[in-house]
Amino acid sequence: MNLYQFKTHSSRAVRRTAVCLKVTLHLFGGVAFLWTSTVQANPVGEQVVAGAAGFERVGGALTITQGTDRAVINWNSFSIGAGEITKFVQPNSSSAVLNRVITANNPSAIYGTLQANGQVYLINPAGIFIGPGGLVDTASFVASTHDVGDKEFMGGGDLNFTGSSGASIINQGRIEAKQGDVFLVARQVSNEGQIMASDGTVGMISGTEVCLHSIGPNNYKVRLIDVANDTGVKKTDNGIADVVNAGVIEAANAELESTGNYLSLAIKNTGVIRATGVVPNADGTVTLTGGEGDILNTGVVAAIQKNIQGETVGGRILASAKNITTDPGSIMTAAGTEKGGEIGLAAKDTVYASGKVEAGSTAGKGGKVQVTGERVALIQAEVDVSGKTGGGTVLVGGDYLGKNPDVPNAKAVVMTSDSVIRANATENGDGGKVILWSDEYTGFYGEIFARGGIESGNGGFVETSSKDNLQAFGAVNASAVNGQGGLWLLDPANVDIALADANGSFNSSTPNVFTPNNTGSATVNRTTIQNSLNAGTSVTIQTGVSSAGQAGNITMSAAISKDATVTGTASTLTMIAAGTITISQAIGSVDGDLTLVLGAQSGVTIGANITTLGGNLTIQGAAADGASTSSAASTTTVTINSGTVSTLGGSGSGNFSVAATGAVNQAGGTLLIKGTSAITTGAATITLTQAANDFTGAVSLNNTGVNNVSITDANALILGTSGVVGGNLAIITGAGAVTGG
Repeated sequence: MNLYQFKTHSSRAVRRTAVCLKVTLHLFGGVAFLWTSTVQANPVGEQVVAGAAGFERVGGALTITQGTDRAVINWNSFSIGAGEITKFVQPNSSSAVLNRVITANNPSAIYGTLQANGQVYLINPAGIFIGPGGLVDTASFVASTHDVGDKEFMGGGDLNFTGSSGASIINQGRIEAKQGDVFLVARQVSNEGQIMASDGTVGMISGTEVCLHSIGPNNYKVRLIDVANDTGVKKTDNGIADVVNAGVIEAANAELESTGNYLSLAIKNTGVIRATGVVPNADGTVTLTGGEGDILNTGVVAAIQKNIQGETVGGRILASAKNITTDPGSIMTAAGTEKGGEIGLAAKDTVYASGKVEAGSTAGKGGKVQVTGERVALIQAEVDVSGKTGGGTVLVGGDYLGKNPDVPNAKAVVMTSDSVIRANATENGDGGKVILWSDEYTGFYGEIFARGGIESGNGGFVETSSKDNLQAFGAVNASAVNGQGGLWLLDPANVDIALADANGSFNSSTPNVFTPNNTGSATVNRTTIQNSLNAGTSVTIQTGVSSAGQAGNITMSAAISKDATVTGTASTLTMIAAGTITISQAIGSVDGDLTLVLGAQSGVTIGANITTLGGNLTIQGAAADGASTSSAASTTTVTINSGTVSTLGGSGSGNFSVAATGAVNQAGGTLLIKGTSAITTGAATITLTQAANDFTGAVSLNNTGVNNVSITDANALILGTSGVVGGNLAIITGAGAVTGG
């Protein structure tokens, strides 16, 4: 498979193959279970093996009165027919009873009501089915096809469930834990009904060795033990998942976990998972852990919580697996009122993110969305971390410059034209932070917003970068109506500012994936740059040396013309190159100051018009990695071959600054400078001798060694503080004197 192609699970490709006949057959994971509502009766064949309990049967009702705080009961059969009830009367809500079916090949089927005021555990290696109309109403409920020891259970604390059963647990009814947790533990687990635990955790766990770690009288946390592949089970890809939610889950926390050792698809959610986090030990977290398998979400996953002030804030959604797919139409939301929450999608291989991914805030600051994997694709995706008082953070494929060790870098990132990221401050506050990073290829074709608040606030920070190949043809808006515009950083290796895609192709399928050929420079769309500058968003194009040996040069195949969307808006265009910068097409502004910074380690060559309309023009060096501008770290030469370089007009100062250690040479063109000029080299010459040059402000000239300095002004020239150490200084004026500044 091509490195930059994205393999995903599709909801169309994994249609639910489970079939539930009305009274006879249920298929799950290729295993058939014969469960009928007409032949089931209340549990029979009881034997108390630990603790004390009494039994009373009246018609269709079975009442078990528990005489000790904990008890273990073995049963020949544990099923409940429609219209029947099995009721446990326990000392208190923390009391627990373990029910174990010891008859082989006798699955439990609950079509009636299982009721208790305490904790009920049901173990049946042959499988457990809660049918339509079935109700489990307890303080807490644990069902498993794997066993736990009597002594361990009676002692309380952590519980270790182990076994080799391949049977399933399926819920098509309603399970409600009013004071604790619900855990379903089996090789395969499915919910097609409702599972509620308003004060605890709902856990659907696939594994053969699972530890429920006690964190309170009625609450547990899951620890999956069997993380290695089970060599006795052949992994299959049949469209069915280890853990399936096609119904509704509502709890303080929710956990869907699988080792991913049995089916290629570990977790599939087509229903609704909602974590509310409104009780102690709950933080409104939904955890989806796929292990060595994949996760597919076509439904809704929501997480909220309340802080100590009782305010509603966003919760957390944490998903990890080999591959993660969220389909168009799906929703993942950790949005809150007072504060946005957190969403993390972490894949070992590929993340294919579509649909809505939200962690914004209607009254406070936006939250955080982080998407990492070897390959990451945002296709038909809408990511929103906007907040009333400030935008949040979105990290896709890495963090700033790919240098955060806590955020794994992707090899390839694609954001398609039908995707959008919003990190706006909607009222007061600054725009947020958005990063698209890859080590090998970033294809940016969508829209990113990080705008400052309407009433106050500055624009945010956006980076769309790659260590090697960047194709940037999307749109960025980090503007501010009542503040300073934000910054857009592009950080590839070699980059060309052009009109169209280059060095790669789209596959013309769904999704339409761009695959680079890794043989040429990154390409940045000049129209995208112009649109950002027009809106007041500053743009930085920054290069480094690539692993393929590219020097980090910046070239131009298309001109850039700033024409402010808001009249008079000022913005900055910065180019920082680890190699050279060659201006072969015009850069200019026709409305609003354009500040231009050109920093290169190995030289700047100007061969076209530059018009800043009052903005400052700075030409200087760059660090060897292109990460910063620094004259001390450079060996930069500056050459002006042709074109008019003008800082005239506008309301800005229009200053001109050159810092180089190599020669500054004007072989052609014209310099029209509105403000002051400061030209500094090392042991090299300065030659600015074109007859039409016009320096309005004071000119400072500095170099070292025995090197000549020559300058020409068509009018008078004001000589500022200068230092020409050992060479000659020649000044030619056309219509005026030379004066000191």
